[in-house]
Amino acid sequence: MSDKIFRLPFDDYEEQFLELVRNHQVVILAAQTGAGKSTRGPLALLRAGLGSDKLIGVSEPRRPAATLLAEWVAELHGTKAGTVVGYQIGHDKQISKATELVYLTEGVILNQLHSDPLLSRYSIICLDEVHERGVTQDLLMALVKNVLPKRPDLKVVVMSATIDTDKFSRYFGNAPVLTVPGRVFPVEVRYARETPENGEMVDAMVEKILEILHSNEPGDILAFLPDQAMITRVIEKLEKEKVRELSLYRFLPLYGSQAPDDQKEVFKVDHRRRIIVATNIAETSLTIDPLGHIVDSGLIKATVYVDANMSALQVIEHSKAGCDQRAGRVGRTKGGICHRLYTKEDFESRVEFTKPEILRVSLDQVLLNLRCMKHSLAKILALDLLDAPKPEQWKDAETRLKMLGAIRPNGTVAPDGYRMKRFRVDPMIGRMILEGERRGCLEEVITIAACLAGTKPIFVAPKDKREEARKAKKAFDDPNSDLLTFLKVWREWDKREGDRRWARENFLSSRALCQADQMRDQLIDVLVRENVTNSSSDNDVELRKAIAAGLIMNLAQKSGQYDYFWNGRTTFVSPGSALFSSAPSWLVCTEARASTTTQLDRMGRERKVTRVYMQNCHAIEYAWLSELVSKDACEIEIHVDQAMYSSQVLVEYSRKWNGIEIERKILETLSEADLPLIATLVAKSFVNGYGFFYNNASKLLLKVWKALAPSVPYHVVGAERYVFLQSTIESFANVITKKIAGATSVTEVLALMNKIDVVDFLTGDALEAYQAEYAAEMRRQREEAEAQAHRDEEARLARETAQAVFAPLRAELEGLDGRMRTLGYVFDYSSGRRLNFNEDYRRRLTCDYVNSARVSYLTAAQDGLQQYAAIVERLEHEHAERVERERIDREECLVVRSNTIRLPKSLVEEKELIVLWLAELDAAKQALEAELAFVADLKRKVSLGEVLCLTFRDRGNGTMVAEYKRELVDAPYGDDLSRYPNAGESWWCHVIPGNGPTKISLYRKVGKTKVDVEKVLKDGLDMFPGLPSQLLQ
Repeated sequence: MSDKIFRLPFDDYEEQFLELVRNHQVVILAAQTGAGKSTRGPLALLRAGLGSDKLIGVSEPRRPAATLLAEWVAELHGTKAGTVVGYQIGHDKQISKATELVYLTEGVILNQLHSDPLLSRYSIICLDEVHERGVTQDLLMALVKNVLPKRPDLKVVVMSATIDTDKFSRYFGNAPVLTVPGRVFPVEVRYARETPENGEMVDAMVEKILEILHSNEPGDILAFLPDQAMITRVIEKLEKEKVRELSLYRFLPLYGSQAPDDQKEVFKVDHRRRIIVATNIAETSLTIDPLGHIVDSGLIKATVYVDANMSALQVIEHSKAGCDQRAGRVGRTKGGICHRLYTKEDFESRVEFTKPEILRVSLDQVLLNLRCMKHSLAKILALDLLDAPKPEQWKDAETRLKMLGAIRPNGTVAPDGYRMKRFRVDPMIGRMILEGERRGCLEEVITIAACLAGTKPIFVAPKDKREEARKAKKAFDDPNSDLLTFLKVWREWDKREGDRRWARENFLSSRALCQADQMRDQLIDVLVRENVTNSSSDNDVELRKAIAAGLIMNLAQKSGQYDYFWNGRTTFVSPGSALFSSAPSWLVCTEARASTTTQLDRMGRERKVTRVYMQNCHAIEYAWLSELVSKDACEIEIHVDQAMYSSQVLVEYSRKWNGIEIERKILETLSEADLPLIATLVAKSFVNGYGFFYNNASKLLLKVWKALAPSVPYHVVGAERYVFLQSTIESFANVITKKIAGATSVTEVLALMNKIDVVDFLTGDALEAYQAEYAAEMRRQREEAEAQAHRDEEARLARETAQAVFAPLRAELEGLDGRMRTLGYVFDYSSGRRLNFNEDYRRRLTCDYVNSARVSYLTAAQDGLQQYAAIVERLEHEHAERVERERIDREECLVVRSNTIRLPKSLVEEKELIVLWLAELDAAKQALEAELAFVADLKRKVSLGEVLCLTFRDRGNGTMVAEYKRELVDAPYGDDLSRYPNAGESWWCHVIPGNGPTKISLYRKVGKTKVDVEKVLKDGLDMFPGLPSQLLQ
């Protein structure tokens, strides 16, 4: 097929492109989607003869792209793949002696850099799709950039759809940029009036799609959402809304873990309108035509680096470049519309480009590749990457590789590390394969490794057959391991000779199993080239141990009913795992991922829930841990202490890894391997200033430590002290280790340790300087001790003299204090009155430690006592006057109703009679008030009819009766006879309601009660002339 049949935008820029390549070592080709950069660009280089006598290499991030592009370009060139144009994917390659242009995966070029650091086979390297910023892409760019100064003849073309051209140009030394437009047809971009809040995106997406369907704008729809859960909800809501019109529409989900047959549905075009709801798999990997509309949520689910053990899947805002890439999915064959479910201001505020993968993932395999290429960790940290990860990411990866045995404790690559690298799989899987070889179960482990190395899920669950898929998977589940489940599936697949129909019936991905077949063959090829004999075993324990050896970094201990303790975090077994129900006490997994999902609470409100799930779980036994976890990877601690109430010394040994205790025991005897730990423990006890060895160390050894260790700032505390004194601890521990060599008990360690002298630590000039300084210090201490003794003797004599001089003054002070206490004064801060004058002399006289009898002190004390005596006399005089005034006040004053009233002198003698008269006057007033209150109450009750007046007469037998409503009513008897009426007396009475004869109660006899207050008042005034008016108020 000739490329003249149709034209692409790149064709108009071909000559400009070739001219740039001829004149520059590096060229940036920024061509938008559909421009033809991946096909026409390399083909133009080939036809222009720029490859010379060497190859033109084109790196591709994905295997299918490499093969398909090679076949398509070969067809454009009029040849077949494998001749002039070829490809290489791992060990699968179509290359001949005639090949001039070759498409390769990025991993192939990295491997070639290992054996050929200058890429001497190539004249031009084209790095394609660099906008994806994968780990391998960034690493490949850095390594190729390092080659350029050594290969001035090597040309590099950096090709991408949407990239920060300025950034890439600067990275490659201000390389020229050629921008090629990609779209032929216009695309209208429509923004939302407001960006949906969290949890509202599903409803916003459904609303927008329905709006498009109800409009008159034709064309299939491709919608982008971040994850499968949101896609499923959108599809369900759309189908519910259009349940009566399903014959007109096809609602199609599209995501990475979907069954291959379901994915293919999106490419089928019929009379029905397609509404495809996809993840970013449809952004670059797949091209779907024709389309009329793009609906973009502006969200993406991306892997975010947490640490070496975990990556988190988080829903984040997509970059501008990613959003533009999505818009580019429409407009390839005709005009279209991109509906963005966020505002233009929101779009403008986003980052320009997606965060590079190298900053978001674990770097284990990348680091192993670089270390096998003789790059030290220091050299790797200095590598000129476009966006360099933090040093902690590289160091985390180094720690994990040491745990797997790929790197020795001293930092060099172990033989197993080179073998793991050749497998071209994750180092964990590589460790698993090597362990399978050692344990005689290589055949089984290779199969499991091939399944893990694949990029596609083996089990699939179509949305309309999920329950059937679950039951089908359960038939394969191994109760101890998801990985043994993979082995069971593959054996059945192999037994049926790759029957795709059987795979579909059992809800298995034939593509994933075929991929596992290919990976298995590649692993076997590597082993065959190493002359490794294949082995197989039916020993289930050895197989499970081999698997666990590769996954031991992801060890998890059950900590609750459903949760596990994993690398310091709470995690859960993935719901799709065969171990989900069994929940073993200990397990390992291939990885743990933090996933944030939107769930509905009991009130029907959406909320974000983040959980960490362990993938591909594998149960193990606790007894295996000491065998699986190497001592080099563990934190080993030794504690030495003396038993309580005993002279026995206990040495406790513990081995931990990631906070999980692997081993604990009491050491009866010490081995040579334990002595360095003991020596470090000694040094750390000196840092702390306490502990068994510190308490039992010789004074000389403590002095040596003090001389060697620098002073620690006050703000450096806890474990930071160890870091601050790290070099001192190490040097001190090294000397102790040598001196205690051969010791088998703590007693021997103490004996040898306390024999250590400064000469064991210092030599030459340093030793002489220390000895001179030590001698000078001893002299200073002796001189200071003699001077101090002389000063002490003088002070003693001064104290004795002062005590004799101040004794009489103290006695005088005590006498004055006694007189003051009599007056109610105190000399402390407790309750009571305090003196308010200078008491400095008091402190000198009352101090038990009087150390001087100087004249100034004595004079001050005497003056102070004179002042004190004058004050005491003045206070005693004031006290006597006050007592006399109080006596007179008590005699002449009268207290009435809390008021103190002074009587005239003429009435003082009548004070007692006046008190009696005032009491009589108060009683009369109270009686008057009571009578007035009774009269008022009586008037009220008479007006209400509650009380009436009855006149009594004698019935003839001494019983008094009164007439009430023509009925004679008896007067009631009581205990008080004075309350019984006499004949002719009228009483106020109360009629008691009720049946039968009328009964009454006596209220009060009619008549006046005389209370003569005025008479009592007049009598008092006559008796006590001149009485103060305040007493009468």
